[in-house]
Amino acid sequence: MAERSGQYATQWLQLMPRGRAWTRATTSVLRRLGEALGMEFSRIHARVEKLLLEALPNTTDELLPAWEDFAGLPDPCNPLAQTRRERLQALEARLTDIGGSCPDRYQRLANKLGYEVLIEKFRPFEFGRSYFGGGQECGPASIRSRMRVSVPGPRLTPFEFGLSAFGDPMVRIARAEDLECRLNTVVHSHVTLQFAYQEPDHG
Repeated sequence: MAERSGQYATQWLQLMPRGRAWTRATTSVLRRLGEALGMEFSRIHARVEKLLLEALPNTTDELLPAWEDFAGLPDPCNPLAQTRRERLQALEARLTDIGGSCPDRYQRLANKLGYEVLIEKFRPFEFGRSYFGGGQECGPASIRSRMRVSVPGPRLTPFEFGLSAFGDPMVRIARAEDLECRLNTVVHSHVTLQFAYQEPDHG
């Protein structure tokens, strides 16, 4: 910041008139005024850089509450008692959701909320079209409107510099209640989601 302040002071002094009354001596009033203005210009420069980051929801900090208010957060799926990182994930998921009823839409939404899930559509077994071992389900044609969301264990939200805030736990462990709530909120009325929790594979 000191280097930038000196650059602003130099630029300002170069714009001043020349002559005996406009001396650039180190102890001159003009020089000291330029240095003071340079410090203020540098402070404003740093503030503008900070505000540019606030213009994007994934890099916001002090304007996070304003972004959440714009996106309708917090809501029943994303309560107020969350870490900063979880709040940013919920905000991004809300603002970037483009709609649709295909599994890819729910997969993207789950990923943005911090979950690695597997989403499978059910396909009924049909004589003459299906074959044994082909992955179809025995049941009525209505099972076409069901999807299975496989969640590998609980949600782990580690503390991460730049995304977390001081006071957040080093690791937050929680069930996927926000995931279930969010997907059931956006899923089309003819689709039924079945959530299956699995033990994570530690290799």
